[in-house]
Amino acid sequence: MFGMIFYKLKEIRDHKYFFRKCKRCGLYSDVADYPCGHCGKMDEKELFEFLKLREREVEGNNSLGLVFGVIAVVIFLLIMSTFF
Repeated sequence: MFGMIFYKLKEIRDHKYFFRKCKRCGLYSDVADYPCGHCGKMDEKELFEFLKLREREVEGNNSLGLVFGVIAVVIFLLIMSTFF
């Protein structure tokens, strides 16, 4: 078990898990992947549609996080109201 942990730490130290941000699409990918695995085979129109879809996904995730935050606050207030 400890041998596996030290092996993984050695790999990280040797930068085998090094990622870079693609200048075209803005997503992270392996350094060995050139062109980027996300946008490498896309033309400009496909890239524009991909980035628009990605932006909608990010907005959806943000709104979901806001909903869970509100639910957590409500649950916290309900729990605190039982003590007083």
